[in-house]
Amino acid sequence: MFLPRALTKGNKNQLKAPPRVTHAIPSSLSRVATTEKEENPEEAPPSHATTKGKPKDAAPNERYASAILLALSDYAFWDDEEWAGDVKNGQGGGYRDIEEAGYVPLSRVFERNGTPLGAKEEIDVIRALRHYCPDDIEVRMIVADPSSSSGTGGYEVRRREAPTRRYSPDDWDARTVYLENIPPQYRTIPGVHRLTAACLGGGLTRLAHITFPTSPTDRPRGPPRCRGYALVTLLDEADAAKLVEAYPWRSRPSTTESEGTDPRSEAARFGLRALSKARWDELQAEYQERKARVMAEIAAYEDTQLAGIVHKTDTHEHSSPAPREAAPPELTTTTPAPSSGPTLDASAPYPYGCLVFVRGVHIETNKTTLKTLFGRAVDGEGIDYVDYAKGMDSCHLRLATPAHAQRLHEYFTSKKLSQASGLDDEGKEGSSGNVVTTEIVLGRREELYWERVPAKVRAHAVAKAIGSASSADTEDGPRPKKRRKR
Repeated sequence: MFLPRALTKGNKNQLKAPPRVTHAIPSSLSRVATTEKEENPEEAPPSHATTKGKPKDAAPNERYASAILLALSDYAFWDDEEWAGDVKNGQGGGYRDIEEAGYVPLSRVFERNGTPLGAKEEIDVIRALRHYCPDDIEVRMIVADPSSSSGTGGYEVRRREAPTRRYSPDDWDARTVYLENIPPQYRTIPGVHRLTAACLGGGLTRLAHITFPTSPTDRPRGPPRCRGYALVTLLDEADAAKLVEAYPWRSRPSTTESEGTDPRSEAARFGLRALSKARWDELQAEYQERKARVMAEIAAYEDTQLAGIVHKTDTHEHSSPAPREAAPPELTTTTPAPSSGPTLDASAPYPYGCLVFVRGVHIETNKTTLKTLFGRAVDGEGIDYVDYAKGMDSCHLRLATPAHAQRLHEYFTSKKLSQASGLDDEGKEGSSGNVVTTEIVLGRREELYWERVPAKVRAHAVAKAIGSASSADTEDGPRPKKRRKR
C-alpha cells in the first residue's frame, strides 16, 4: 500500500481543524442572541480575549453614532433640502426599487460632515450603531459586482422611520437651548451630544442638531471651535424645558468635591447652565446695543481729548514770542507739511512723522487684511506695523519714513475708500459705508503714543527710518567716489 511521504513523517498541519465558515447575521437576530447571553451569563463564554490590545467587550466609540444620528436627523433634512432629497430618493449603491429607498453610503455621511472615513473604521461605525441606536438606524452591506466596473461595495445606512416632523424656524428655536460652562473634555460635537443626552437621562436620539456660536478670535474660513458654550436643538420641546429647569442660568459650580467622573457629575462640578434660545437672543441684542454705546462714548472721549491737546499745543506756540521772532517772514505765511518735524538722527526718541491714525475700518477685520489694504497706497512697502485691536473701528499705522506716511495720507484722502467686509483688502470707492480716513499724528499725541512702545522697538524704528531716508537720498543724488586703496 502506498502512503504519501507527508503522512509517514507526521505533518504538523494534519492535526489542525479546518477553518470555520461564518455567515452574516441580521442585526435583529444578533440583538436577540445578545439578550439571551445577558439573561444567562453562566452560559456565555469568557470575554478576556483582545483584538490589537483592545478588549472585545469594550464599548464602541460614541462619536460614530453621534455623527450618523445628527446627519440623518429631522433638523438636518429641514436645514439642507438637497441632502434630504438625496437621502429620500435613495442614493445607495444597492438601490433597486422604491421599498429600498432612503439608504445612503456610510462614507458619504462622513464626507458631508468633513471627516472622511477610513476603510478600517467602517466596522467600528457599524458596532457603534448596533450598540447605541439599533432601533433607529438600519444597516446593510453591499457586495460589489466583480463583472461591473462601476459597482461599489461597503455599508449603507438609513432611518428605520421616515422623517414626519414639519417644523418651522420658530418651532426649532423653541426646541433650542444655549449651554454654557461645558466641561473641557466634552467640548466637541460628539462630546456635547453625549453630555446633553446624559443630562436628560440617556438617549442619543433625543438631539437633532448642535452648533457652536462663532467668536471674533475664530479663523475666518475654519470651523467654529467650542469655547465652553453651544446651541443644542432637541426633538422634543419638553426636553428643552427639562434641561433649562435642571441647569438654571443662575446656578454656580459645585464647591463640593465630586467623586464621580460621569457626565452629570462633571456638569455639576463645572457649573453647567442652560438658557432658552429666545432669552439668549434677547441678551445678545442687549450686548450689541451696549457695545455700540460704549464704542460711541470712547470715540467721543478721544475726540474731546484730541481737541484739548491741539488747543493746548496751539496756545503754547502762540504764547512764546521767541519762535515768531526767529522764524523768517516766508515761513510765517506757509503751512508746514503734515509729515515735517525735528531733524531725525540716531539720538531721536522715536521716528518723527511716521505715525498715522486711521478711522472707519471694519470692526471684523484683522491685521493682515489692514496691512494689505494700506500697503496699496505705498506699493506694498513702508508699512512697519499695524497697531489694531479686534472689534475696534480705528487703528494706528507705523510707517518706515515720513514720506511713506505722507503718501498714504494723500492716497486715502483722494480715494475715499471703505471696507465692505472684514476681509476686504482692496476697498470700495464711493461706497455708502464708513469711509476710511487717515491723519498724520504729530506733537504731543505722537509723543504719548511712542511712550507706550518698548525702547528697543523705538530704537529699531528710528534706525529703519534713518536708513530708508539715507538710501533715498543716495538714489536721488550722485554717489561719492570711492577712495582707492594704496
